[in-house]
Amino acid sequence: MPKPRSPNRDKAYEIYQEHHGKIELNAIAAKLGIGAGTVRGWKNKDKWEERIFGTPPKKSTECSKQNTERSEPKKRGGQAGNTNAKGKGASKTGNQNAVKHGLFAKYIPDEAIEIMDAFNDAAPQDILWDMIQIKYAAIIRAQRIMLVTDKDEMIKELKEIQYEIRGTADIGYSSYVAKEEFDFQFAWDRQATFLNAQSRAMSELRSLIKQYIEISDPDEERKSKLELIQAKVAKERAEVNKLLEPNKTPAPTTIIVKRAGDS
Repeated sequence: MPKPRSPNRDKAYEIYQEHHGKIELNAIAAKLGIGAGTVRGWKNKDKWEERIFGTPPKKSTECSKQNTERSEPKKRGGQAGNTNAKGKGASKTGNQNAVKHGLFAKYIPDEAIEIMDAFNDAAPQDILWDMIQIKYAAIIRAQRIMLVTDKDEMIKELKEIQYEIRGTADIGYSSYVAKEEFDFQFAWDRQATFLNAQSRAMSELRSLIKQYIEISDPDEERKSKLELIQAKVAKERAEVNKLLEPNKTPAPTTIIVKRAGDS
């Protein structure tokens, strides 16, 4: 079922039209209590500029020139010797042109654009810090979800069920279970799956911490938290690796007894 059209979508256009396009999108968003990214997306998708000001007319050209342009392939890039871009360099870090000028606004959902707007001013190290905390919280939460309380514990889950219709038009029809298929997960299998997943998650967390330290100079509070996380992860990883190692049976010791006179 398609998502219902927001009534604020038409209201936003009316406000923009009343001001003849001379109003910031942030101001419209503030009036309606929505995100600026949502308004920006509506502006591009609904083509507000064209609806208010119309499409600028194309310049007429001679027929012979049109025919020549159609027959010759278009050349990409600027003309030979063009120096318009000289000395301007690349776009700044965090440039949001793609979001503001329609590339993302046209194809990405409004909710995603709102989230992107929220991170416009976030520094890379702050984003990494959030990722570290989210990943560490997920590792701790997994301990609860995958907890095995008993070595004989077994989880039985219905995977597939098939029904069979029986009866006649006179007496009516009834459905009966013809086949059931279950998935069984034993304690040892569940624990092994959990340990492997935790091992991978801890490796990813260590990588995030390493990247964070490389690009930033953490303050005392974050530094102490990182040290605590690293210590706990190192301890848990050692325990996981120990459990993942197969039980090794020591090789039997052979004792040779030689009697006097034996060669």
